[in-house]
Amino acid sequence: MTCWLRPMEKRLPSNLEVSEDMRDEIIITTIKTTLQTIFGKRVSGTINKALRIYSVRWDEIPSNPILLSEILTKMLGSGHVIVEDLILENLYEELGVPYAYIKDYRFHNHLERIRKME
Repeated sequence: MTCWLRPMEKRLPSNLEVSEDMRDEIIITTIKTTLQTIFGKRVSGTINKALRIYSVRWDEIPSNPILLSEILTKMLGSGHVIVEDLILENLYEELGVPYAYIKDYRFHNHLERIRKME
């Protein structure tokens, strides 16, 4: 079991041979799957509508994750943090990297970190 309070290095292991396009696809798929698991298809559809209302496409989220964070905040209030943490736990697991707390890191910082891994 991973302890999320343990400090973690800010750099991901370099042995993860995944292209940037593939990482973006993993990010998008993991976010969609996590949201559907948490809320079901109906609410996931509502999130898709919210993205359209704010003119946000799924393929924009990996490069600008603050957009999703803002939408989740508007929809869920302070509960957005729990949803974002679940997304991150699933995403790190999908990549085979332990998820741990990093001081002053937010959802978008983690996604930027994942996108920049070498």
